[in-house]
Amino acid sequence: MWPFTSSKSLIKSDIFENMVDCHCHILPEADSGVQSADEFKKIIKEYKRLGIKEVWITPDISDSSPNTPEYLNDLFQRVIEATHKDKKTGDIQIDIHLSSVNIIDDSFINRLESGLFIPFGKDKNKILISTNYTERPRRLSESIKEILKAGYEPVMVSPERYFYMQSKDYIKAHEELGLKLMLSLPSLVGLYGPEAKRRAKIILESDNYSYFGTDNHGIHKFYAALTEYKVDNKHINKLKEIRDSIVL
Repeated sequence: MWPFTSSKSLIKSDIFENMVDCHCHILPEADSGVQSADEFKKIIKEYKRLGIKEVWITPDISDSSPNTPEYLNDLFQRVIEATHKDKKTGDIQIDIHLSSVNIIDDSFINRLESGLFIPFGKDKNKILISTNYTERPRRLSESIKEILKAGYEPVMVSPERYFYMQSKDYIKAHEELGLKLMLSLPSLVGLYGPEAKRRAKIILESDNYSYFGTDNHGIHKFYAALTEYKVDNKHINKLKEIRDSIVL
């Protein structure tokens, strides 16, 4: 067998070494992600094994979600305290932070003006945003402008999954509106379907991603993304470039 391969699974790459996971749903009871403290602890242990150095937990806040910053901060403090008290996980040295993915819906601008969000980044100067996957929000451009006006940098999570957008839209949003883009790794390996994978490759190859995250919704889905799918080496190298440039 030829000793060199053009692709490999994520777990066989070293992409996670010193990585910042910028997007995951591992806060128990917060949304459709991890639902128990035990699973949270298992994931944190796995992150440590993989070499991940920093984690940003990013539950959704939207019209249809009961989440508020106060509620999420309370959940976060409780799970962090429980993890530190656990003899099996208490010695894990990973920086863990809380932010929120803020859905662009009819109430987004009101939530922005009322401070009902949790900023992203250690300087608290970024806001993670997401939208419906198939239908362009009526106030998307206005919402992005309002974020900038409020002094924040908008970061769109999983743009490759928004099928109402075209390639020129990603470039325009990135260059003209100051919108940063964040890849969800499951898109790149095909877990969100062939179209999301195709779009992820296009955006990655055009150097329009500034961040990426595991979009981890649970230990079993996470292992599937790590082990069951392969990624081209050229895309792994692009990911490493992004990983090494992220400063939060």
